[in-house]
Amino acid sequence: MNWDDSAYLVSKNKYSENSIIAEVFTENHGKISGIIFGGTSKKIKNYLQIGNKIYVNYNSKSVTRIGYFKIEILKALKNCEFIRIF
Repeated sequence: MNWDDSAYLVSKNKYSENSIIAEVFTENHGKISGIIFGGTSKKIKNYLQIGNKIYVNYNSKSVTRIGYFKIEILKALKNCEFIRIF
């Protein structure tokens, strides 16, 4: 199962030394969980903040297994914007 969509980052949890499990809410697929390999690296951990709008490429071997995300930042929310949304 492969698809691309824009999404908002809902939550993130550390999975292993270099990866995180993230939950995103997409426009077309709803709430999806997936692994972001290298999510704790200096390059991308700064924009993996909850509430940021990201572009998600999701790949999974089957519907029942957790897949993995490749992400790009679309819009970073400031602290005051995050409070207004929620």
